[in-house]
Amino acid sequence: MLIQRVPSVMGIADQLRSKKMIPAEIHGNIQTEKTSQDQMRILYSVLDSGGRAAKEEFYEILKTMMPSLVSELEAGPRTSSEEKPKSEQYLGRYIKYDLRWALNCLDEADLKKFKNNLCDRWLDPRLHRHNVERIRDNMDLANLLINTFNARNAVQVTMENLRMIGCNGTAERLKRVADRSFFSFFVDENREKLIQRVSSVMEIADHLKWRGTITDEIYSSIQTAKTSQEQMRILYSALDSRTNAKVEFYEILQMIKPHLLHELSGHSDIFSSYMPTLTQPDTKDRSLMDAEIFNPETVEKSQGDKITTSYRFLCHHAGHFQCKVTGLVFMMEGEGEVLYKIEPWDTQQLDGLGQKTPAGPLYNIECFKGPISHLHLPHCEIIDGTEENKVKQAVAHFTDDNVEIITPLQVTSTHVIIRIQGLSLLGIISDLRDLLFKPHLINAQVLLFYKTLAVTQSVNVLYIHLLPGNIPTDEVIKKHKFNHFIQTTSKCQLIHGRKYKPSCHPHEYQPTVETFDIGLDLKSLNFHATFEVFLDCETKNARIGLLDEYGREVWEPRRVFLAADTSTEATSPKVAAAVKFVDEHRPAIIQRISSVKEIADDLLSKKMISKEMHSKIRGEKTSQDQMRILYDGLDSGGAAVKAEFYEILKVKLQSLVDELEAGSSKTQ
Repeated sequence: MLIQRVPSVMGIADQLRSKKMIPAEIHGNIQTEKTSQDQMRILYSVLDSGGRAAKEEFYEILKTMMPSLVSELEAGPRTSSEEKPKSEQYLGRYIKYDLRWALNCLDEADLKKFKNNLCDRWLDPRLHRHNVERIRDNMDLANLLINTFNARNAVQVTMENLRMIGCNGTAERLKRVADRSFFSFFVDENREKLIQRVSSVMEIADHLKWRGTITDEIYSSIQTAKTSQEQMRILYSALDSRTNAKVEFYEILQMIKPHLLHELSGHSDIFSSYMPTLTQPDTKDRSLMDAEIFNPETVEKSQGDKITTSYRFLCHHAGHFQCKVTGLVFMMEGEGEVLYKIEPWDTQQLDGLGQKTPAGPLYNIECFKGPISHLHLPHCEIIDGTEENKVKQAVAHFTDDNVEIITPLQVTSTHVIIRIQGLSLLGIISDLRDLLFKPHLINAQVLLFYKTLAVTQSVNVLYIHLLPGNIPTDEVIKKHKFNHFIQTTSKCQLIHGRKYKPSCHPHEYQPTVETFDIGLDLKSLNFHATFEVFLDCETKNARIGLLDEYGREVWEPRRVFLAADTSTEATSPKVAAAVKFVDEHRPAIIQRISSVKEIADDLLSKKMISKEMHSKIRGEKTSQDQMRILYDGLDSGGAAVKAEFYEILKVKLQSLVDELEAGSSKTQ
């Protein structure tokens, strides 16, 4: 079983070698084998000859690296008679920590109300007051809820009681947290069925690699496995060893195999009752479905030694139009010209707003030759569907010395929509008291810039920026045009006023901790770095992540390649946009491009890929495998090669490029 299911054999072999449990010769033999199964067979031969001590050390390493696999194998196979109670029991192990988290969010008065409501329930099963009142620990209360109602219903009962005492935000966040636990549980419970039933494993692996969930080593092992079952076993071993990996796997299955999920869920009372609440679509801005995506014209003006950048949109007919750079949506009533730019929020303007704070860029908008009837401003809130979110955000409209607070017509999952009665300065504001006293997650982004210091210095610097998700990336890049912008998956969720720190061992960084402020960079537009990480000049890549003040991962560590390319071309917004497109749409491009050989011919003629790479591509049978090899060349070639690949796509497959870009804009 271990031979089939352990993928990261070299990691285990390295540890055994460092502890002198296996000789250097055996370590070398393991390294030369092509498959993890053959590596494990060699490792087992030396474990057998090494005796009890070697196997005990191997077992301890397995418990550290793959705890879920060890637990599963030690538990043994289930009989049909024990399957249902064990399923309930295992789900309870996932859910009890979510319930404890929600209960810990309550102050003493709210916790007392919560317990009273539990005791006053008239529906069966009921809780005896003396059993509830004698509990002093929230984990004990969580266990009591699960034992009384079962894990699935305990979440529902807890959410109902939280709403009854006015804690709607905590109830909705509990639902999201419990959903993620359910996703992980579903993936564990259906392990063997998914291993047998999922055939498009490489498509899933493409998504997981793009998200940074699986390593290049795991991806290669999956790619070389002969059957889909072997591929899935390797994938499961990787999922067992990474936090939140099973959640991401489930979300990918939801996207590409929804019918299989529904079928597997229908075979269990636990899953079937949970599924309807998990498949409801998010509240979207429906007008975005019809919006035309446009690339604005950039207009630069010199004011002394300062250069200001504006954007121009020339509209030829009525309709909805979304700016690809800023995410703004204009509802035009006819032909017209719009000129807009981002301005810093003035502290004196903010003083007149009372307990309000900026929650998005301040846009200076002018419209010529045609009216704008409605404006959609992108926000960074995570809408949880409760009534309270509808009043959290408003729009400040500044004209001369006056300020008007505009109540939105609608707040969707991505935008705040207002009716336009006058232009000039417009920006989203939030209630500062809500941010401070009702802390909640917002959509944020982590941007990385790399600076190569003078040759006399022994280190280079990686700058980490924590920013709200509705700040346009291009605006930040312009402020740091002499540093190399590093493309990576930047989305995360942060809380205003909470402290965060980098995860970058063994590299040094400063400051040791920093508070995330949603409005800080909006007031100056300088976009100063939040953290500096110091790297040896020889360092080519590093694993960078972000932790909250309790040491929990909020932006999972991912490998960052430190290409010291500081040329104007490499850091220009045009090249950065091309690189972002190629990286962001990797899974879709791999699945949907069939003319890979033709594209490879073009890249070879422009000396963007080697002849060896070109031959490998032509030697593969399927277009998906051809594209995977081509992506290896794109990754190693850097920004220039990805930009050229993007230009070729625009010529040969313009409709596909337009479709993918439109879809990306609508989900931002």
